[in-house]
This record gives sequence, structure tokens and C-alpha cells, in this order.
Amino acid sequence: LIAPETITKFRKGVAALHSVPSSSEHNHTLNSRRVMDACVALVQIDFRKRPKAQIELMREMEASPMFRVSKRELARLAGIVGKNYERIELVMEKLHEMLINWNVLGEDSSVEWRMTSRFISSYGIGTGRFEGMVCFALDPRVLNIILEPRFWAQLSLENVLHKLGTEPSYMLYQHAWRYIGTTHKVTADFPVATWIELLLGNSRHVKIDPVSSEKRVVDYNDFKRRTLLPSIERINNIGALNHTLELKEHRSGAKVLRLQFKFISKKQQTMDLPLSWPEGL
Repeated sequence: LIAPETITKFRKGVAALHSVPSSSEHNHTLNSRRVMDACVALVQIDFRKRPKAQIELMREMEASPMFRVSKRELARLAGIVGKNYERIELVMEKLHEMLINWNVLGEDSSVEWRMTSRFISSYGIGTGRFEGMVCFALDPRVLNIILEPRFWAQLSLENVLHKLGTEPSYMLYQHAWRYIGTTHKVTADFPVATWIELLLGNSRHVKIDPVSSEKRVVDYNDFKRRTLLPSIERINNIGALNHTLELKEHRSGAKVLRLQFKFISKKQQTMDLPLSWPEGL
């Protein structure tokens, strides 16, 4: 697989956006998130070249082909700089071991299906004439999420995602971005525990109540100070974006129950006119 040099956009299913590793030992790093998204883009590029009948047959048989790509190409698409491609091998191993919970959402942001699977079902490292290559296959159900998501977001691989230096800011951008086209320019107002899991995976800030099995937020103010506000600041400091994010906290008394983000249009310093998002994003 070779991705076009000019690729800027890829489609990502909302269920993929809302995927969280099932255990803290397998939590994502920024590089594993980037490589996961690069794999998604490569799969989409590959399937554009395949006959429709072949694609339908694979769906019917719940099969995934083996995708081959050079470590250099995968690193380029993932925005991982340098020539130490052993990092790619380590990330592929991590993604193969990672058991992921996928929340397939409805339009009202409620979870319709809770699915657990691996992202990569098998992978290989090339030797001999395949030196410098990696290959991978996806879980067939994950492949369906990638190719025909019920709800999806169109995201930028190059213009924005590579400029975000932390995994929480990377994920906040992705989750917020899919709402940019809404009439009121606001995201869904998810519970605080949901936002914490989406940005951090499994962490000390979300505990399961042993009696009710409900999720309980621990030390929200620390999460806000150490993770949420710095992530918002990183996104808002990207000059290529013509909107900033504004945090909305929905409370019950003094307790914050749900979080939401509003898009605020930046204004030109000289003409004082609102700008739109760049055409390529």
C-alpha cells in the first residue's frame, strides 16, 4: 500500500472514535493512536481499488484481507518522524495485543451496541525480500466499522493531527471535530466519565461502583487542570484552525455531571470578519 502524498482527509467511524482499551495496561500512546489512524486510512485507500463484488463477498464471509505496507510509509502517514522504524514494530505489537471496547452510538449519542474485539487480528514483520515491510489483518467486524460506519467523521491526517503533541489533545480534537457541521456548533454533552475515558482510556479518574455498577468520577478538578484545559489550549493554539473550543460544564448544584464543547469562530485581526474552516479539513 502506498498513500498519496497529498492525502489530507480520512473517514473514521464514530464507533472507532469511541473505542477505549479494556485495561489500563493496554492504554494508547500518542504513537499507537497515530498508527491506528494511519492503518484506517490505508485500508480505505486499498478498498477504493477493489471491485465492488469482491468487497461484498468479504463482508458476507466476514473476512479481512492481509494489508502490506512499508514501515517507512506507515510512519509517514502516522506522522512519526525519524528513521527508527523499530518503533513501528513495537506499536504494531501493542495494537495486536490491545483488547478494545467499541461503543457503537446512535444519533442521540446513546450506546446501541457494546462490542469488544482487537483492532488488529494478526500482523507480521517482513524479512528477506520483504525486509522493511509490515502486514496486518483487521477483525472483520472492525473492518465493517471502518468501511461502512453508521455514523462517521471526516478528519485531517496532515494539517492538524500531526501538530497535536499529546494523546488527550489528539482525541479531544477528533471527538469535537465531527460536530463542526452542526447547526449550533456544539458537541454532544457526554457524561464527565465518558469524556475522561475517551481522552485517557482507563485511569484513576473513573471508578466502577461495586454496588450499582455505575461509573463514578474521581477528582474531576485534577483531570480538568492536568488534562482537559491543556488539551483545549493545544487545539486552540493551532493557527490552521479558524475556530477555538470553549468548555461548557453542565452542573447539578456544585457537581459537574456532563461536558460539552462549543466552537467559537476566530476573527481576522484587520477585517474583523469570521473565518470558515479550511476547505481541506
